[in-house]
Amino acid sequence: METNTNSASDHLGLFEIRTANQVLKDAFLTPDPIELYSPLIIQGELIILFADTGIGKTALCVQIGIHIAKANYVVLYFDLELSDKQFEKRYRDDDGVHFHFPETFFR
Repeated sequence: METNTNSASDHLGLFEIRTANQVLKDAFLTPDPIELYSPLIIQGELIILFADTGIGKTALCVQIGIHIAKANYVVLYFDLELSDKQFEKRYRDDDGVHFHFPETFFR
């Protein structure tokens, strides 16, 4: 890697290379990220959850999404497993009444 001592940063392909001290200085000038579901989910992060079948991944993710959406943040929940009907059945009680999701929760 070529380094330029006159530059605050260098590039190696897609990566920006800076000293640790320069990273601290640059980061100090940016706002702190918002903790949407502290300490697990920070605004702007991509969350991927995987585990064996039947462990409760969908229930956990939907509950976290509801929590975040109730705080007026937009949540886009990608469900690559359940069909619309399966999702509907999970959120319908025995009397046929559907759970009401926050309007900022999207699937």
